[in-house]
Amino acid sequence: LHGHETGDAVLQRVAEVISSSVRNSDMAARWGGEEFLVLMPDTAPDDALRVAERIWRRIAEEAGQIDERSIAVTATLAMATLAAGETFQITLNRADTSLYLGKQQGRNRVMIAG
Repeated sequence: LHGHETGDAVLQRVAEVISSSVRNSDMAARWGGEEFLVLMPDTAPDDALRVAERIWRRIAEEAGQIDERSIAVTATLAMATLAAGETFQITLNRADTSLYLGKQQGRNRVMIAG
């Protein structure tokens, strides 16, 4: 069992992993609680998926390195592409639905929003 300080440290490490995995033109932010959002303008879906997979791997490898301890950290990521004529809210809802499905399927995976 880990306390709030450890949880906060892990979230900081996750934020560092995400911000160091994206381009300067991308925007990464904590969306709430344990959720983060990355906006990647002018990015092909295949490229965005590669970035999501890299972030997912790095979270597993690096985010649990706290002080002298190593804590197992997993992540479920969802990737959605803003479709022509679609609002940001609809895209966000599709990503959120995919994220929920990924958690239902056992967590620790990268999902592609349909």
